[in-house]
Amino acid sequence: MSTWTLDIFYQKKDWFDVLSQLGSYDFVHTFDFHWIARENGEGEPVVFVIKDANGEYIAFWPALKREIIGTSLFDLTSVYGYAGPLFKYEEYSDRCLSLIFSAMREMGVVALFSRMHPLFIEQIQEQALRGVQLGDVIVIDAQQQSPLVSYRSGHRYEIRKALASGLQIHVDHQCDGMNEFVEIYQQSMRDLDASDYYLFNANYFNVIKEATDFKAFLIFAELDGKKIAASMFFVTGKVM
Repeated sequence: MSTWTLDIFYQKKDWFDVLSQLGSYDFVHTFDFHWIARENGEGEPVVFVIKDANGEYIAFWPALKREIIGTSLFDLTSVYGYAGPLFKYEEYSDRCLSLIFSAMREMGVVALFSRMHPLFIEQIQEQALRGVQLGDVIVIDAQQQSPLVSYRSGHRYEIRKALASGLQIHVDHQCDGMNEFVEIYQQSMRDLDASDYYLFNANYFNVIKEATDFKAFLIFAELDGKKIAASMFFVTGKVM
């Protein structure tokens, strides 16, 4: 373990190089998504990485670094979504985390908030370090012939009924309908009485549209020629 190296990166190329070596990751781990959060005033992108004696990257933990006003100290928080750490080898996760936490303390970090990613949380061996489970996350294998078999019967019935009523689905691969998506999204947030944080504006979504670390696309539900619902999806490798 003494020959392992811990680095702290702030630049996109460094992040991309590490993620490319690690292999599987999601859009929330990318530099682009952290930069979007920075532009939203949420903190400075930073990632803690560990390289083994062979020069192979084996650990990666991204975060947003924020100054604690009036002090020389910082806290670290998560981007919106499930970021959390990634590890090349599960059996080394405890050692990697020990080194990362030590580096955070040396930086002057006094608190860390992070949401663990449901697809990668099993990489963390120590149960106590997985955090507290606040709810269930459903994962669907979209590569199977009919993903609908993963849905409960009530949802399948509602989908068939909607299609029979004339509802149509439009996939917008280039996000040309982003303005309409933003309008639907913001109205939904207002209907839910969501806090101002969740009222992301058009600029926020347009920056997502232009990101190169992942691919975003939109799906609209249309009835009688009018868009009545919308969802945004992100594709990063084999994860959607």
